[in-house]
Amino acid sequence: MFDIVVIGERCKECGMCINVCPKKILERGEKTNSRGFYVTYSPKPEECVGCRLCEYVCPDFALFIRPSSSPTYILVQR
Repeated sequence: MFDIVVIGERCKECGMCINVCPKKILERGEKTNSRGFYVTYSPKPEECVGCRLCEYVCPDFALFIRPSSSPTYILVQR
């Protein structure tokens, strides 16, 4: 089980993480950051397999995956 942590201010809505996810659990969110970009969201973090492909392809290091006993989507606004 894994947490999906998104650093909202780094996200530029490029969609690379959404496109590469093999489980298709990432999507464009409804919240925007201070630059007006819609931040990536996961409605089903419990389905994450922890492959970290999203983390590897993100050009802005805007999200990461970490082991967790209770899978959660976490939005960090920095």
